[in-house]
Amino acid sequence: FDMTFFYEPALEDVHIEAKPLVLVLGQYSVGKTTFIQHLIGRGFPGMRIGPEPTTDKFVAVGYGPEDQTVPGNALVVSPDQPFRALQKFGNTFLNKFEGSFCSSNALKSFTLIDSPGVLSGKKQTLGRQYDFGGVVNWFANRADRILLLFDAHKLDISDEFKACIAGLKGHDEKIRVVLNKADQINPKELMRVYGALMWSLGKVAKTPEVLRVYIGSFWDKQLDPKHDCYNIFKGDAAGLIGELKALPRQAAMRKISEFVKRVRLVRVHAQIMSDLKKEMPKFFGKSKKQQQIIEDLHAKFKTIARNAGISPGDFPPLDEFKANLAQEDISKYPIFSLKQMKKLDEALQVEIPALVKKLNEYQQVSDQGTSANPSSFNPFESADDALSNLLDTVHNGGAANSGTNDWVVSLVQKTEADNIFYGQVLTNGKLTGKAAKKAFSTTGLESDKLNKIWAMVDFDKTNELDADQFALALHLASILKAGEELPERLAPQMIPPSWRR
Repeated sequence: FDMTFFYEPALEDVHIEAKPLVLVLGQYSVGKTTFIQHLIGRGFPGMRIGPEPTTDKFVAVGYGPEDQTVPGNALVVSPDQPFRALQKFGNTFLNKFEGSFCSSNALKSFTLIDSPGVLSGKKQTLGRQYDFGGVVNWFANRADRILLLFDAHKLDISDEFKACIAGLKGHDEKIRVVLNKADQINPKELMRVYGALMWSLGKVAKTPEVLRVYIGSFWDKQLDPKHDCYNIFKGDAAGLIGELKALPRQAAMRKISEFVKRVRLVRVHAQIMSDLKKEMPKFFGKSKKQQQIIEDLHAKFKTIARNAGISPGDFPPLDEFKANLAQEDISKYPIFSLKQMKKLDEALQVEIPALVKKLNEYQQVSDQGTSANPSSFNPFESADDALSNLLDTVHNGGAANSGTNDWVVSLVQKTEADNIFYGQVLTNGKLTGKAAKKAFSTTGLESDKLNKIWAMVDFDKTNELDADQFALALHLASILKAGEELPERLAPQMIPPSWRR
């Protein structure tokens, strides 16, 4: 059914084995490259920083035992890198793409994509000579997190950047906004800047949910403790780095999610092409009939959705599908058999749930210490790790080593909890007040039961929870929802490792 023509190429083993991907986007001179340097704790090969537009390439910053840069043409044919599909953008783009590899513990856990700064006006757009929006969308589809950087002194959003943000539609849960260089303005101006940023994003992003914004200054210079917003900067830095720290844990579940999307897409595509094929004449008038089908495709989609019981949200973009369909001969496609459909349904209903169960079991075995080296599953859990050290700095000696060894909360539970936790409005990196009520509403439990859970996990009685406390709270909620009783006091294996003394 030509899936690779209509959509993305098939998933390969290297995509499944690849590290989480973090895409960094922003206009020129907002501090993207400096942000990456700060994050990994060192400079990387080929890095250039300046007030003028310096990064004119897409740079994949990854881990390597030795410092080196790899040209784009070589990188896309490398068997251990997930960039093969970028060849479709041609040599003009590949000349503007490179890999930068260096020895940084942070990069053992994810790969960062530094992007060219977006300029105002049409000058840079005309000079690119490759599909910039298409490349951004390609990376966005595969990214685990998308960071949009803004300079507190320059909030104007150029037409090209607006198009980039609009192209991220469907990835809302991945997007985080970083308001950089915020320590260089006073609180009154910062309040105005924040309001202006949210207003601008509301016009461009067009999502019902408010995008999560982290405010701070991400470079090597220490924050000024005397700044009135020092605690806000410190807390937001902890929240952002906490999200990045959780990415390796979430990667396996995200890849399963992407696989599920692919299976559903195959099912829908096969149903569409099969139903359209049935309408084609056997001998004469094929071209005319195909043109009629393309013109009336919207109505065809509605009919297929109703007859096959497919959600309208599972259908591909109409205009893009029309353009691709116009280049194909519908009559050449086979009719999808019921047996083939059952195989896809079996994958969705049996095989993939079994895979999720195995992932959960693997983590439980790892938690019990039977793994030869459980901490190697997530290098962030090492005290020597650059991001853990940075998190220690932000917390002024707080717990950065929040591993799951001997903890009742499994990898899957912790990942789900982190997704909810870091999607809330945090105060100094903690969950409090109304945000806590919203987060706990996902449990469906009564207030008296939630009050008891809160009392059990609020170890220091500060009326605020960190990510590990929240994960434990959701675990206790699952016990109640299963019809069991909560223990009178927490067993040792229930206490998060970060809270053990």
